[in-house]
Amino acid sequence: MFDLPTHSIGEDVPRHLHQTFPTMNVPENFGRQIAALRARNPDWNYTLYDNEAVENYIAAAYGQEVLALYHKINPGYGAARADLFRYLLMYREGGIYLDIKSGADRPLNEIVSNSAGFLLTQWTRGLGRETFGVHPELAHCPGGEYQQWQITTVRGHPFLRAVIEHVLNNIAHYSPWRNGTGGNGTYRVTGPIAYTLAIQPLLSLYDHRIATDAEAGLIYNATASSHKPSFSGHYLKRTDAIVSPRNLTSRLSAGAYTALQITRRVLRD
Repeated sequence: MFDLPTHSIGEDVPRHLHQTFPTMNVPENFGRQIAALRARNPDWNYTLYDNEAVENYIAAAYGQEVLALYHKINPGYGAARADLFRYLLMYREGGIYLDIKSGADRPLNEIVSNSAGFLLTQWTRGLGRETFGVHPELAHCPGGEYQQWQITTVRGHPFLRAVIEHVLNNIAHYSPWRNGTGGNGTYRVTGPIAYTLAIQPLLSLYDHRIATDAEAGLIYNATASSHKPSFSGHYLKRTDAIVSPRNLTSRLSAGAYTALQITRRVLRD
């Protein structure tokens, strides 16, 4: 177990929109999306966190133990670091978190009013989306993964505390041979697979709403172009370990796994 602060469950979702980006120098396409969101929701507070603000927040709100686990995540996996931060942030603050590329087709107040205190969204099915959010680990979850590119929640929701504990445990006991690397590994360690597995057993205990992203009025990519060029060394195809090896033995093991994945990729191509 980890020494995490406990927050009482809030009554209402705070009118506060949270987003992250590595620096405050946001590319123009994202900047336009942010400006449009804020213009459509003038009564909402807005905070953008860069990497420095993220580390300062974790240190102040959760202490050195959690910050050390955050630092164990390979910096090349910025998405995994961002995953952990959003859970820590939203458990303590509440509100709406949206990925920098994401948006909404209706006022945020309307989304919040239909959230039941915690909004769980799944992928809208359609042509080209048949397998979105489908993972073997989540075969028991109707509709597949719960999306965590959006988190809409009251402060202190137990779903997020469970997610934080699950993800920190994944980081502390990470092995590339068990958890994998690249996109699928990230989904298992910090991403939507981890998020869903932590929440699913608690569904009967707490109020929530489950909807597709379209039903909720949320848009995964609200920009006109792919977001991947804006992030250096995109994580999806990486073969190195997601979490820094703990010692020489784990370092050698991780190196062997990476070598095997590279060899397989070369032979496949």
